[in-house]
Amino acid sequence: MTERRELDLGRLMVAVGLLGFGAITLIYDDFGLDWQRVPDGVAARGLLALAAGAFEVATAIALLLRRTSAVAAFALTPYTLLWVLLLDVPPLLSNLGVEAAWLSVGERTELFAGVWILAITLARAQNRVALERLTDERALRVARTIFGLALIPVGLSHLVYPDAVALVPAWLPFRMIWLDATGIGHIAAGVALTVSVLPRLAAVMEAAMMTAFVLLVHVPRVFAAPHSRREWTMLFIAMAFSGAAWATARSYRGGPWVGWAARGSSRPR
Repeated sequence: MTERRELDLGRLMVAVGLLGFGAITLIYDDFGLDWQRVPDGVAARGLLALAAGAFEVATAIALLLRRTSAVAAFALTPYTLLWVLLLDVPPLLSNLGVEAAWLSVGERTELFAGVWILAITLARAQNRVALERLTDERALRVARTIFGLALIPVGLSHLVYPDAVALVPAWLPFRMIWLDATGIGHIAAGVALTVSVLPRLAAVMEAAMMTAFVLLVHVPRVFAAPHSRREWTMLFIAMAFSGAAWATARSYRGGPWVGWAARGSSRPR
């Protein structure tokens, strides 16, 4: 029962997050601010934004429906990879010494890897074998490693940019300590997942921490500024990131909570 809740939570959060993200794109006829940095000079930019928003809404709805969830996750996998390759990698190549550029790649790569893991999990649960090479143990191992690596620059951003303390709720004491601690938590989880040491525990704790960000940071900010496009966008993309983390955590079902885990040994069913 616990694993079914993990699966549903990951799928639900990714779906709702992308549904809201796409809906905002359609409402404003524009891409998702800092999370979809499409240059203004791109031809037919407005039409591309509408197409992207429509795709995100359609696949999110399909992801909510169990019968079409695996197909939707597989459709989102190359789509989220394109986010990284087209929108984040080019700026990174010209700003290799800027941590913010690595952060952008890390966040979007985290979403891509989590969606891929979700696709693998759903395909196996529904006995879909048409894309076996993308759902076998090697694919799962690669996706988990990518997810782990993506967390490291996300965590480093907490340590490099102290101004991010503004996102820590004002009612929390020792706000800088919380900022640094969560950054170290991201890095520790990323390393654990990459080298497969305590991977199940690391994945669950990472997912729980990211969900806490949604509840303690982004939801209150939306209530404080209900007409802010940026705050709503941040809420929905944070939900999608959290869903990707829960999908990753669910993929370790059957693995040990403590100790070393054979890479790719936990086969989600």
